[in-house]
Amino acid sequence: MTKINREALFALHKQICAECLVIMEMKNRDYAGHKADADPFANFRDSGTLLNMHPGKGLLIRVIDKFKRITSFIDAGTLAVKDEPVQDAIKDIINYMVLLYGMIEDEKRAEWPTPTKPGDAGEW
Repeated sequence: MTKINREALFALHKQICAECLVIMEMKNRDYAGHKADADPFANFRDSGTLLNMHPGKGLLIRVIDKFKRITSFIDAGTLAVKDEPVQDAIKDIINYMVLLYGMIEDEKRAEWPTPTKPGDAGEW
């Protein structure tokens, strides 16, 4: 039998999501700008432009890095960097998925350039 029952899992979900929101609010200001009307995806758009890829792909590259770190933890049971627990990587992935969801929603509302060939910026 597991040590966490369903209600405890749901409570944990609420707690983690609340923590993720606080982290996102702080990090988004650092990465995308402090102004209230700043583009919350600015760093991903800038990276996408620089690398000639859709910003969502750049975001997914960051997620892969987090998955690799989590895999290292699962394999070894520990991480070399002790002040960054595996839970931080999990929260980062949660926030990246919210950002990606937001990018997709934003794309529905905005006029993004239509890619003309594979690899053009703006292509998913």
